[in-house]
Amino acid sequence: MKRSGLAFLSYLLCLSSVLAGWQSVGNVDSTSRSSNQFTFFCGPATVQLSVLAPDLVRIRLAQSGSFQDDFSWAVVMSDWVPIEVTVSESSRNLEIDTRELRIVASKAPFRVSFFDMRGELINRDDSRKGISWDGEEIRVWKEMPSDEQYYGFGEKSGPLNKRGQALAMWNSDKPGYTAATDPIYQTIPFFLALRNGLSYGIFFDNTYRSSFDMGKESRTFYSFGAEGGELNYYFIYGPDPKKVIARYTELIGRMPLPPRWAIGYQQCRYSYYPESRVREVVRNFRDRKIPCDVIYLDIHYMNGYRCFTWDRDRFPDPTRRPRHAPQTSDN
Repeated sequence: MKRSGLAFLSYLLCLSSVLAGWQSVGNVDSTSRSSNQFTFFCGPATVQLSVLAPDLVRIRLAQSGSFQDDFSWAVVMSDWVPIEVTVSESSRNLEIDTRELRIVASKAPFRVSFFDMRGELINRDDSRKGISWDGEEIRVWKEMPSDEQYYGFGEKSGPLNKRGQALAMWNSDKPGYTAATDPIYQTIPFFLALRNGLSYGIFFDNTYRSSFDMGKESRTFYSFGAEGGELNYYFIYGPDPKKVIARYTELIGRMPLPPRWAIGYQQCRYSYYPESRVREVVRNFRDRKIPCDVIYLDIHYMNGYRCFTWDRDRFPDPTRRPRHAPQTSDN
């Protein structure tokens, strides 16, 4: 009993030291406004809340009080048309109304909540933790309703609904991955939340190694953050999921219309080589009258598996066309 009691006490001490490392944004000392950008000064930290569109809000944290240069590798839309907002402020809250959202910034301590215009809660910071940092690490905790589901995050294995999972944002080449493998090839720090047919989205704009805990740590809150960089995220309100995706793609950019051949069937595996094997695959598609517009070579066309090189033994003459080869068109 004594040994188990000491072990439990040791666990509590370790846990308290871990929790003590996180510093949450405290009370708001003062506020300022420039157009639709609202700044909250909270002790050593500064938080910016920018209303970019009636359904789009950006939130940034500067732990030291000073923001870094405002640059993004992902966001392409920056010239938002100014919108009309209604602002009211008291000693407890600062409230901002658009035609689609009511944003409530509580002052003691600083926490953000989002409501629709009927007064229904959409999303809000966890009351205990909210926005926090530990040295260079940054994180935000959000309340998690029991019936809210989460989708997105890029190329992830396992179930489509990511509720109850912890996910890493760190692209990794994992051949032969399973349903439990994470991360794999592609990560996108964006998710769509769905509850009672209504939705919102959150895009976390940070290129450091980051993570999303969608209820694995707790059934009452989820969180996301990174090992460094800036806490900088966008909240997008639907309520239609299609509207959330439309606004998200407007923010980060949309791909151009692909050429017609790219919409056709494309055959890919790991990996076709040498050239004779590739031509055999193509010939079998044609003999069986199966349309196929693209054959992928993966890595085996490379010299020593080095990018931007070509293996002249496996593919000695890549520009040679076979006789009677069909012509392709980008139209």
